[in-house]
Amino acid sequence: MISTDENFEELVANWAIFRDKFVIFLGAGASIGAKNRDGDELLNAYELRNSLWEKFKHADKSLPFDPADLKLMSLEHAAAIIESQTGRRAISDYLVQLFRCDRPLWQHAVLPTSVPNVFYH
Repeated sequence: MISTDENFEELVANWAIFRDKFVIFLGAGASIGAKNRDGDELLNAYELRNSLWEKFKHADKSLPFDPADLKLMSLEHAAAIIESQTGRRAISDYLVQLFRCDRPLWQHAVLPTSVPNVFYH
C-alpha cells in the first residue's frame, strides 16, 4: 500500500494559489558553514523562529526574550502568526536581510538542478 501525504496533496491541488507564496527552507544541515553578507552564520529553524518572534512579537523590549516561552512552537506556526499580524512583506524583507549572501555554497548552487521541475513555472 502506498502512503499518501495529505499536506502534499493539498499543495499540489492548490498549486495555482500557493505558487507565488512558496518558500523552501532546507533542513538537515543544507546551510552548515554558510554565512550571510554580514559574516553571520545562517540560522537553523529554531534560531530563525526565535529571531522572528523576538523581532515581531516580543512586545516588551525592556524584558529579555526567552525562547523557552515558545515551547515546541514550530517555525511554520510562528511565521503564520507573525504574517497574519504584520503581513508577508515585513517577514520577507527581514528574511532577505538575514539570508542574503554574496555567493552560495555549492550545495545551494546545484539546488535548481536537483529539485523536480514540478515546482518551477
